[in-house]
Amino acid sequence: MALKTWRKIIAVVLCVSFIISMSCLFSVSAAEKKGTISADKVNIRTGAGTNYSYLTDSYNKNIQLSTGHKVTVLDTVKSTTDKTYVTWYKIKFTYSDKREYTGYAYSQYVTVELPEQDFTMPEGVPEEYKSYIENILKYYPDWKFVFYDTKLDWNSLFTADQQGYVGRSLIAKSYPLSYRSTASGCYNWRTGEYIMQDAGGWYQANTQTIAYYMDPRNFLNINDVFMFESLSYDKTTQTLDGVKKILEGSFMDGVKIKDPDGKSLTYAEAYIKAAEQSKVSPYHLASRTIQEVGKSGSNSVKGQGAVADDKGTVMYKGYYNFYNIGASQGKYPIANGLRYASGTTSSDANKKKYMLPWDSQYKAIVGGAIWIGNGYINSKYKQNTMYFQKFNTSGGNAGHQYMGNIAAPLSEAKSIRKTYNELGILDKSFTFIIPYYRNMPKTACKLPSSNNLDPNNWLKALYFTEKSTGKDYISGFDGADLNWNIGTVKSKSFTVKATPVSSKAKVSGTGNITLKEGKNTVNIVVTAENGSKRTYSITVNVAVPETPDPPDPPKPPVSITVGDVDGNGKIEINDALLIFKHKSGEKTLSADAQKAADTNKNGSVDIADALLIFKYKSGEISKF
Repeated sequence: MALKTWRKIIAVVLCVSFIISMSCLFSVSAAEKKGTISADKVNIRTGAGTNYSYLTDSYNKNIQLSTGHKVTVLDTVKSTTDKTYVTWYKIKFTYSDKREYTGYAYSQYVTVELPEQDFTMPEGVPEEYKSYIENILKYYPDWKFVFYDTKLDWNSLFTADQQGYVGRSLIAKSYPLSYRSTASGCYNWRTGEYIMQDAGGWYQANTQTIAYYMDPRNFLNINDVFMFESLSYDKTTQTLDGVKKILEGSFMDGVKIKDPDGKSLTYAEAYIKAAEQSKVSPYHLASRTIQEVGKSGSNSVKGQGAVADDKGTVMYKGYYNFYNIGASQGKYPIANGLRYASGTTSSDANKKKYMLPWDSQYKAIVGGAIWIGNGYINSKYKQNTMYFQKFNTSGGNAGHQYMGNIAAPLSEAKSIRKTYNELGILDKSFTFIIPYYRNMPKTACKLPSSNNLDPNNWLKALYFTEKSTGKDYISGFDGADLNWNIGTVKSKSFTVKATPVSSKAKVSGTGNITLKEGKNTVNIVVTAENGSKRTYSITVNVAVPETPDPPDPPKPPVSITVGDVDGNGKIEINDALLIFKHKSGEKTLSADAQKAADTNKNGSVDIADALLIFKYKSGEISKF
């Protein structure tokens, strides 16, 4: 072959090699995805599994990433050694020492920015939900949404007979105090103590907290939306491997039990059997068990039986309750549940229907699943999602709820989403049923400010003491009463003392005070640690001292006109006649009248004074 031809071949080969190498380079780059750490204090490992050592920084300290830290996801790696933490991301990131590192993070602690896809917005999406649904569909266009009009007014959901009913909407003791209710029956203002509603530290949630967990918009995202997933059994997506993933790391992981025929099967297989008979999602059943009894299993599923209740120690040996059915709220929930499992409280028809008594793990799992299906998911109440099982706004009976914990749907949704992610089926077609309410707020409801500040702003003692005598005017004080009327007092100097229920509260308006005469109002303001205020008012009247009546003021001097004897402002013949009557004794003139009658000014009244008046009237004289 000619040299020129060889050169052409070599050139082509080199060109192809270059293109292939560049293609490989670009494919690696395309695999990289942006991501964000979604938890605090996330440890980074040197390999995919918790058995690998922690990655350290330039100061030889363990690297921990916090919420919001930006990373680059280089690859998805399955752990070969870790049964609980299976899926890991190989990540690249810049740390606080300004250096770049590569390590491995558990997938649940990293939110990967998914590539956006084309989608079609479904019809009938309520206006309030459109932006949320759009943000989901652009990543998962095959997901389906059904919007359920509850026909309920949003503001009617939080009354004392609805979700606000004491003991119905509970929050765990680990949550901030600001999430708890201080309403009657939930908090004792006189002692400053919250009233536990269920054993294990469960307290009534306040209205704002309930509203947050009830508002679907808070959970319409790619992670939490599974609380709205239809709970009907779908064998195309709900598989045995999926159930195994949910049970990993729990007391049921890989463990075998026996069915009523004595055949051995795993817990995972039992949940599939339960799904087939109850028409309920096995993922929901397995997640519900872990939610109710924990990964280690409570006395509800151990079959040991020695459980205390209000009648003493009752033996329920050999009975199981995997969903805590009948474990009503109160002091002895496990005992109540095992009593139900024993079948002693059920009719013969229900015993047959629900495979009671639950004297084996299999019967408890399958029979309990049938109970859940009949009572909730496939019932007239249409509680076909975890959301509806807690907040029964689909069936019109707020009291028909599976659990008291208002955060349970969110917890179970995260568990289901984790399983789907591990199985790699998140891109499959799931159906979500989203409730809609009338007159919802324009924006999604928020949780209360997260704090453990004391809310108590009550007084346990109040004193209003007269300084001169030491007499206290308040008796039988009750912190529930805000207004105290002392009545009328004589003193103006008093001392006000007040003791709050909480040592963390601050009180203003106390100390030495000086009152004014008449009505006075003294305000004592109690400010709780959380900033809430309560004002107590004392109304007191100070009497005005009595004084003697003053003497009558002297009368002003009478203006006397000479000649005007009768004082009518005129000089007339009648004035002369009065002088004649005075002289004859027929009439006695007053002292002022006598002065007016003395027309000749000689100091006495006589006939000559009368004659001068006649001369004045005839015009003979013009003045006296």
